Amino acid sequence: MNCKKIISFILLSFYTVTSVAQVDPFAGTWHMQYNTGTNNQVIDLEFTISTPSDKNQLYPAQMKLQCDSFLSVYNLLLVKRNIRQLGIGRNKIPVFESPFSLGNWTVFLNGTLDLSRDNKGHPVLTVSRIVTNKYGVEMQDIKSFTGKNNLPALTLKNFLKDGEIILRKKNSEPWQSTHADSILHSPAFGIYYGIQDTLFVNKRDCRIEFPGSKKNDNGVVSLLVNGTTVIDQAYLGYKKPQEEIMLDTGLNTLIFYAENYGKTAATTGRLNIINGRQRSLLNFADKRDVGATFIVSRIVYFPPKEERSESENELSKLSSEFQTLNSDNVLYYPDKKRNDAYRNQPARPLQENTLLRDAKLLGNIEASSKQITLAIWDDAVEDGDSISLSINGKWIVQGLAVKKRPQFIIVTLEPGQNKITFIADNLGSIIPNTSVLEIIDGKKRKSFMIDTDLSQNNLVNIIYDNIPGR
Repeated sequence: MNCKKIISFILLSFYTVTSVAQVDPFAGTWHMQYNTGTNNQVIDLEFTISTPSDKNQLYPAQMKLQCDSFLSVYNLLLVKRNIRQLGIGRNKIPVFESPFSLGNWTVFLNGTLDLSRDNKGHPVLTVSRIVTNKYGVEMQDIKSFTGKNNLPALTLKNFLKDGEIILRKKNSEPWQSTHADSILHSPAFGIYYGIQDTLFVNKRDCRIEFPGSKKNDNGVVSLLVNGTTVIDQAYLGYKKPQEEIMLDTGLNTLIFYAENYGKTAATTGRLNIINGRQRSLLNFADKRDVGATFIVSRIVYFPPKEERSESENELSKLSSEFQTLNSDNVLYYPDKKRNDAYRNQPARPLQENTLLRDAKLLGNIEASSKQITLAIWDDAVEDGDSISLSINGKWIVQGLAVKKRPQFIIVTLEPGQNKITFIADNLGSIIPNTSVLEIIDGKKRKSFMIDTDLSQNNLVNIIYDNIPGR
């Protein structure tokens, strides 16, 4: 065995070991039964948690709640506070509720899920709530529940507000569902889980301001940037000095935590993020965030052209600067100008063996433009990954080498649904085949993490309404 093979074997072994060893402690199904002591009523509560996204910070999850005749399923977002705590998202979007709705009572179940172990060494998650007299949202009156619904409704309200919640782990299988993708990309779907619209900037330096007032009796907050605590349990009763942060190239995730509410949930605090002339406001007084445990802000930074390193020189993928690229950096589908690298490869039906692979749906989006731009790049290590793309069973590109430098494909859509499939041609030197896809539709953008292998494709559905005048 030569030296190169030995090194490859060692790297592969290390990757395999670390992949097995690094099982996320939160991912999986957690369950409890709560005996109310009233008429033998029992409440079943279950959380199923996905693997994390955004540098292991954001956890899509589903919550199931049952009591007597009441059964419900909710989607929600959990966010890592530290290695043993997940913040609980305010908005629990109902997938199913019957025979009545809890409305905003689900806001009572806030705060954090705290990871620990019981006396037998088994993992448990305990809810630690942030308590306030005024949650800032309209709550249902228990008198509105009549007949046989009154008792289970009252029982559930008391449980969500004050009940001791200790969940035990049933299994470590992460939640896998198309719902998980819609939670992570909720701004594109018009549903709010606590994630604000992405801010795109070309300056690395950001200024953080905490305007505060003693009169407002502001609360205690923390700020994490890419998983690192920048502000730790700061009391905002007074205006605090400005803070400066340095952004990483590409995606940055900022999480604004409420550690304790102010006099009311609405007076907890505000955070201004300032980058040049661009700014974003995170405000617990906002109608969408009052009574929340956290607010998530995504900021994508790409250096201006004159400041880029050679490897970053084309990282203008998410701004209008992509339009300035030379034609040889942009591919077209269909190839009307016959000037792209695939002009000798006419569109043809996909081979049967690739169609037999399972396809993981990454998301469904609506396009307002007939032409969209696909930007594809490797945001980790350029390891020789190669993919092929098809639209509605016809090739867009074949054998596209995924590079650190983004590559752009301008696609002309057909009216109705356009099914774009991503197929792994190989697995590169680091398994699996991973890359980032950015769909650019005018000023609207949405990012996906492409994660394929030789047994599974990725799929994105783009719906284009052919409205006259567009």
